[in-house]
Amino acid sequence: MFNYMSDKDKILKDLYYNDSGYQSINNLCKEAKEKDNTITLNYVKGWYKHFNEPKTQLKGTNNYIAPDPYFEYQLDLFFVPDQPTPNIGLACIDIFTKYAVVVPIDNKQPEEITKGVFKAVNKMGKKPKIIYTDEEGSFNSNYFQEYLKKVGISHLTTRTHPWYVERYIKTFKNLLYKRLQDIDKTWIELIEPINNVYNNKMKSSVTNFTPAEARKPDNHIFVKINLELNRKQNRRYPDINVGDKIKIYKKKNYLTKKINQFGYPAIIKLKN
Repeated sequence: MFNYMSDKDKILKDLYYNDSGYQSINNLCKEAKEKDNTITLNYVKGWYKHFNEPKTQLKGTNNYIAPDPYFEYQLDLFFVPDQPTPNIGLACIDIFTKYAVVVPIDNKQPEEITKGVFKAVNKMGKKPKIIYTDEEGSFNSNYFQEYLKKVGISHLTTRTHPWYVERYIKTFKNLLYKRLQDIDKTWIELIEPINNVYNNKMKSSVTNFTPAEARKPDNHIFVKINLELNRKQNRRYPDINVGDKIKIYKKKNYLTKKINQFGYPAIIKLKN
């Protein structure tokens, strides 16, 4: 563990962040040795790892498992090209039971999105404690947030993709396009038959139940066991200690200069 901003650290920082800096670790070590010949390559590697946040996504996956049915719903929008309007779908899935529904919506405006979520939650049969979405603008609108606050649902967002609902959308579209090739109906007319097949006849490879079976109280414990047995948990995070600096992302307000689409980075120091 390095002392916070020791003399060696200051040398490395000055060399790395000057106009001719941002070089390779080997070159950084070579220049640092000219100022302090006790600086080793291993020390430079350790300094770089400790004082510079990683730029790449950590490898591996850590699955989240909801504690119960109706705890978390994931939602996402998708388009159905070459179909009459409305050709936008809102998909909703319970990540515990894998029970899912699709409702068509007219557009992506906050009022229409909110109406679609209301319909989807009703079709699911019970409101969740948490709704999980990407950062689609309408999901973050004041109109939608007021609706969630009114009905008592928490909202979590991801800067990437809500994986479970995206996987369901792929399944839904696969079932849809097979039918559109052979049946003279619109995609909206096929939503309910597809929802029925998916929820009542298709057994999940993860839970070993159909979504409708997984909803039955007597099966919850077996669903939980199967989810745990199939959990992927192979991502490893670096150790952190009191005094370390970490980067977090804060949501922008209208007075904050835009840095990127996710928010602005803030460096905080861990305390007891």
